[in-house]
Amino acid sequence: MPKYLSNLVVMYAEEEASQPDDIVTELQGLSSDINKGVGGLYVWLQPQWTAEKEGAITHLSFEKPKSEIRNYNNLALQRKDEYRYITAEPKGERPITRVGLFRTEHELTPEQIKTRIGQSGYTNYTADINQGRGASYLYLVWT
Repeated sequence: MPKYLSNLVVMYAEEEASQPDDIVTELQGLSSDINKGVGGLYVWLQPQWTAEKEGAITHLSFEKPKSEIRNYNNLALQRKDEYRYITAEPKGERPITRVGLFRTEHELTPEQIKTRIGQSGYTNYTADINQGRGASYLYLVWT
């Protein structure tokens, strides 16, 4: 039975040992902690799945607004005046069936990112979740 992404829950913890089992994992086996290298709470994304195609998420975006976005959990919780969100859209044609993270120490061109994530079967990615943080480049990827 096919499964479709219905939600991405932001999970927070003070200790790495509190990492949930069923999180979005990094493609190369690197850390799946969104805040790796920048301090603060440990932050993971936990996918929720549905068998219903209607209403499933079809597109993900990274948002870095100047103020809070209601109804979304801030990836940079406890960081003063920093707001980072993954937003979801359920209105496209192709529901998301796989989701992962891609972390790299080097800035890559869009073509290089597509090639690298394509090797793992992914076709889409967000903007760099770590932009402006001085940490590794981090993308949420999906197909």
